[in-house]
Amino acid sequence: MSNQSKILQFVVIFFSGIVVLYFFFQSTSLEQVSAQPINQKTTERGAITENKQLGRSESDPAPSESQLLQMIERVPKAKGMYEAGKLSNLDIEFYGKVIDQHGNPVAGARVGVSLLRWRILDAGGAFHEFTTDSEGYFDVSGISGQVLTIRSISKDGYEIIGEAKRTQTFRVESLGKRDKNNPIIFHAWKKLESEPLYYGEYKQKLRDSGVLEAINFPGLNNGLSARFDLDPNGIPYKPENWKISIKANAGGIIESQGEIFMNEAPESGYELVWSKAYAKGTEGFTDEGRKKFYFRSGNNYGRLEVNYVAYYKKGIAGILRIKYWINPNGSRNLQYDPAKRIYPK
Repeated sequence: MSNQSKILQFVVIFFSGIVVLYFFFQSTSLEQVSAQPINQKTTERGAITENKQLGRSESDPAPSESQLLQMIERVPKAKGMYEAGKLSNLDIEFYGKVIDQHGNPVAGARVGVSLLRWRILDAGGAFHEFTTDSEGYFDVSGISGQVLTIRSISKDGYEIIGEAKRTQTFRVESLGKRDKNNPIIFHAWKKLESEPLYYGEYKQKLRDSGVLEAINFPGLNNGLSARFDLDPNGIPYKPENWKISIKANAGGIIESQGEIFMNEAPESGYELVWSKAYAKGTEGFTDEGRKKFYFRSGNNYGRLEVNYVAYYKKGIAGILRIKYWINPNGSRNLQYDPAKRIYPK
């Protein structure tokens, strides 16, 4: 017999012995278990659901909080974790105030608040609803938790968007004490009577660097123009120094200063041209941007949301993507109601 055959025979005998020993011990353990007294409980269907010596049945009720506390007391590590969890629930003193576009308090607004707190049975939360008082205040106090979230603020006759509509979450530990002298401010807009507006989306490619091209909207002839000025030494698709300009040909334009609501155009402050320059190597350099504007063209007012991208590509200096709302009736009212949308003819 060759050496290879002897080695193969040895390996087969070795592993066969391991398999025999495995089943021998398995059968022994099963005999020991079957020799123990078993207290079986059956469901209505007759299926065995429980061995009292092996643990609690799935059909038994879950332990109460007091029972869990008794168990925790017997395990020092678990008790320490429980005490740490309790300490993470902090007392809440939260004051908020809802005001309208003129700074006036909004009384009777409904404020939905959810609270996340540590509990022994689950890390659960609770939902609370508050109503602002005559001065627009609401307060959350007398409860504890870890995270407080403003879910909703609503009142008939008001538009509540921006800060007040987005869910806002505050960690209680970093919230600090809030009172009437130091509230969190939430903004609402007391609705005007909406007027018919043009609304639409518009995309335009500006072909040549340094050339002013007209942007024509419904109801506005020669209302706005725009241009990109690109560094002539720029590499394709890798902009260097560049600038975008938007001109109001028969009125003016104003960049939004971060207003939460843009439902009414300003009376004054318009400029003929708005521009923004980007220089490579400076902070904030990018090849694209997004801005919001009010504009006036003749007796018409409107607002814009403009996304712009500079291209270093032959035949395309840049691309504009614009959303527009235009009131053709000479009013500064820009509150949009889709039911009153004017469609171009």
